Amino acid sequence: MSEYTTVSYEGLKHLAKIVIQPDGTPHVKAENDADAYFCVGYLHAKNRLFQMDFMRRQGLGRLSEVVGPALLESDKFQREIDIARTAEGEWQVLKTFEETRIVQEAYVAGVNAVMEEYRASGQWPLFFQQLGYTPEPWRPQDSIVCNTVLAQLLSVTEIPVAYSLIAEKFGEETLSKLFPMLPPNQQQPFAQGPFEKLPPQPFPISQEQYFREFQAQANASVEELVAATLDASDVDAGVEFLSRVQNIPFLRDKRDRHSNSWVVSAEKSTTGTPLLASDPHLVLSLPAVWYHLHVEAPNFNITGATIPGIPFVIIGRNDHVAWGVTAGQNASNFFYKEHTDDEHPNQYFWDGAWHDFFSTTTEIEVRGQETLSYTYQSSVHGPIVTRNGAPYALTWMYGIPSRGMVAYHEATKSKNMQEFREWIQLAENTPLNWVCADRDNNIGITTVGRLAMFRDGVKPWLPMSGTGVADIIGIAPKSAMPMATNPDTHMLATSNQRQAGADYPYYLGTATNFDPGYRSNRVYELLAAKDKVSPEDFKEMHYDAGDYLASQIVPKMLTTLTATNELEQKALAVLADWNYQMRASDVAPTLWWTFWTTYLRETFDPWMNPAGLPVAEYNASPIDYLNSVLNQNLEHWTLNEPTHEFFTDPTTGVVRTSPELMQASFAKAVSALQEKLGDDVAKWTWGTVHHRIIASMLGEPSLSYGPVPADGDTFTINVAPGMLATFGASYRMVAVLDNDYTGSGIYPGGQSEDPTTPWYTDRIARWATGDYEIFRTFHEAEQNAENTQRLALHPVK
Repeated sequence: MSEYTTVSYEGLKHLAKIVIQPDGTPHVKAENDADAYFCVGYLHAKNRLFQMDFMRRQGLGRLSEVVGPALLESDKFQREIDIARTAEGEWQVLKTFEETRIVQEAYVAGVNAVMEEYRASGQWPLFFQQLGYTPEPWRPQDSIVCNTVLAQLLSVTEIPVAYSLIAEKFGEETLSKLFPMLPPNQQQPFAQGPFEKLPPQPFPISQEQYFREFQAQANASVEELVAATLDASDVDAGVEFLSRVQNIPFLRDKRDRHSNSWVVSAEKSTTGTPLLASDPHLVLSLPAVWYHLHVEAPNFNITGATIPGIPFVIIGRNDHVAWGVTAGQNASNFFYKEHTDDEHPNQYFWDGAWHDFFSTTTEIEVRGQETLSYTYQSSVHGPIVTRNGAPYALTWMYGIPSRGMVAYHEATKSKNMQEFREWIQLAENTPLNWVCADRDNNIGITTVGRLAMFRDGVKPWLPMSGTGVADIIGIAPKSAMPMATNPDTHMLATSNQRQAGADYPYYLGTATNFDPGYRSNRVYELLAAKDKVSPEDFKEMHYDAGDYLASQIVPKMLTTLTATNELEQKALAVLADWNYQMRASDVAPTLWWTFWTTYLRETFDPWMNPAGLPVAEYNASPIDYLNSVLNQNLEHWTLNEPTHEFFTDPTTGVVRTSPELMQASFAKAVSALQEKLGDDVAKWTWGTVHHRIIASMLGEPSLSYGPVPADGDTFTINVAPGMLATFGASYRMVAVLDNDYTGSGIYPGGQSEDPTTPWYTDRIARWATGDYEIFRTFHEAEQNAENTQRLALHPVK
């Protein structure tokens, strides 16, 4: 067995050991919590320091400083949101929780210990050398910045702005029919109630509260304010904001928020214990999103996936509980149309009085150019994100300090599900659904985050009056958040579907906010198909490419469509023999997807085009997520209301029906495929037109993986949205709640950000085939002679 290499560092209290497997998986053993998290910081910095710094710069609006003007719009937006202020406030909150403060500071010390080594040697990691800069020391606030960036990716949307353009063109009644509050199709929310509406919980302390408390009060009537505000134009402001978002890469390119997680109790499991699976869907990148590790200390024994820059395991297990997570999808940002006029320059009307806009000037360094002095304005509702037409202010629910780091730290040490739930509910920093199981045979899902509450009559799905009448009056209490515990079915699943049914008394968002429900329906379908399921069944489910929507629509196609030529006849024969699996080697997926997207455009483009929001191919437009509800509408109408009013073309008045549009769409789809792929239907395989790419974080093709043919589509558990899928299962985990610490996981990429090492891409092949990394204890890792990399970290005497 190889010997330990001894190194000494400031910041450690006692000896800590690290054993690293040949694939880069580290196992940490420490004598106290602080030293354990020192080692986590050390490992993150050793393997992903540039990734950490890039994420920090994204959050602080400092990417242009090292990349150049291409990311200037991103920096401007981030300065307006002012994540730096949020992180500073959250650090002040966190410091009152001593145990979390201690481990957070220890993590920072571990990161900075590595930086000092690089600084002393002058040999910085590759990307720092290529871009010609060195990073600043890490601070506790920087980890909070990274976590807040993650919250942005999971919560910021333009839905109210897009809705306003549709309402402007067709009216709110048509908007509500096209984009209803509740899903129009059949879904399976995990929170079944009964529900009780409780009084609002006070909104966290913020600049808005301070302003409201100390400024002058009303001197105008509500009627006057509302009338004046409604005179301002939505259209120009909405178009400008959508255009602006399209120029912000981190919002434009990373908008997808898919994920799956499901759990069964012992009664449903072949192991006689609960089983839990989780696979968060994020943009796939190199280096990978996640960093896998295992860490043991007297108070905990945790294995799972971390995000470099954030100390704590986000998805994983300890000796007692396992947890996974999906995006909550709840409405998290709101737009306020501030009332201004020419007689009150640089002011807006709110709460009965005119107030000066807050004005902030910030200096943005831009590589290769002079420093830019950028001034932006804010109101009590947040930054003014557009002034073209009506000035829109953006209220983002997660721009307010929370206790997320405390929640992650304490929840991951929990000894049962109830303890996990109590701690994780402090994580109001991101809208998430946390799935948990414990060794006492408890299973559950808990939604955390902030659900805004408004006065009756307010319409938060549209830009609202900034006069005060539509202001947030509080948030839903933690006890009222959607949750589920130990159902009689012994199974629970969340795949970003709406969490609760129609009788839930709080505003979650409209149907557009949530996934259309096809993945969760498929998960429940597979779980229900067997009396008991095994860990291997869970792994197979991770790779399931069954399109639930296709299973509902294709039978209808086969009874409705008539082939008008030999090619169409062959296409129908292929669909008739299909099992609804979106496999790259099959032809039917190509036929199905081309038909459905054509049918979607044929039905809805006459409605969406006049609003400037055409139905676009997935991930090709800033408003393509509107397709989520359009898919649900079209599914429901096709199966139940073939003469629905929205099949009629509003621009011509021509009455159309579902069968007519299906027939025309099928003919167009087959013709388009013939023109693109030739006359031989057998060659129209899904892998010919549908690919996946795992792109380099810097956009360099030579450092990326793919494109390669790919299974799956937008609606499959093994998700691969778009014809060139950039999103997917960023980590897959299966945990067995037994006495043997059983579990496994895999992600696409490797432990290192250095493309010259094998650890940059070595896990991609295993991720593609389902070869999971088995969770091991420190003792098992230490006894394995193959693990030759061993470090003994000593405190400096």
